[in-house]
Amino acid sequence: TSATITNVTLQPLGGPSEVLLFDSPAPGTAAATARFSQPGWWRLAVETSASERLATFDFIVPDPNVTGPGAVPATQTQPEAEVLYRQGLEALTTLQSVHYVQWMADGKGNGAISEHTVSSGSDTLPPEFAYRAAGGMEAIIIGDVRWVQLPNDMGWTMQEGAVIVPPSEWGEEYEGATQFAILGQEEVHGALTTIVTFLVPEVTEPQRRTAAWYAWWIDPATGHILRETMVSRSHYMLNVFSDYD
Repeated sequence: TSATITNVTLQPLGGPSEVLLFDSPAPGTAAATARFSQPGWWRLAVETSASERLATFDFIVPDPNVTGPGAVPATQTQPEAEVLYRQGLEALTTLQSVHYVQWMADGKGNGAISEHTVSSGSDTLPPEFAYRAAGGMEAIIIGDVRWVQLPNDMGWTMQEGAVIVPPSEWGEEYEGATQFAILGQEEVHGALTTIVTFLVPEVTEPQRRTAAWYAWWIDPATGHILRETMVSRSHYMLNVFSDYD
């Protein structure tokens, strides 16, 4: 049987939610009118008959992919938000190992879900990385050797020359971050996190990088980032982290 949408709510991140009235103009579809009272980060939460868990979608209004990056209002940095961001960045880049599930979409109907586990290794153990895509492709990297298994393939193929990017190098993605703000609190994995948002501006040198808007759900007790969402050019991403070290 096909799943049906039973409830849809809309809310600014960290703010109260409202129920959207929707109809189904065709089987398997749903339509609703949303009104945004303010620019910034918002969330749609969709309840379906297929699962007890909500499907959530975090996004920015106005969407830089629709209106252009210059249409997104600048946010004045809150010092307490920047302090918490620095704590999260330190915790992220000093991890020895972590697991995360990643959702990616291009805003045009294409999407992918994958599962990742990465370990930085040690003096006696090489770095390791494991990847599994929803379509069935799997990869395991130990040191500079990679094994790949494609969907419907019973065997593994070994490839030389693989590269693992450890957490200690992940901070490069956020270099130049600015416009730090706190949007509120939310429970993630049973921990009460603080939602911190920021912008990584576009740069052209030494290499080109498009502007990216981020939201981090940080556990202030540990500094761990439990959830991360990002919007960039034709790129929507959600990472949910667990199993730190």
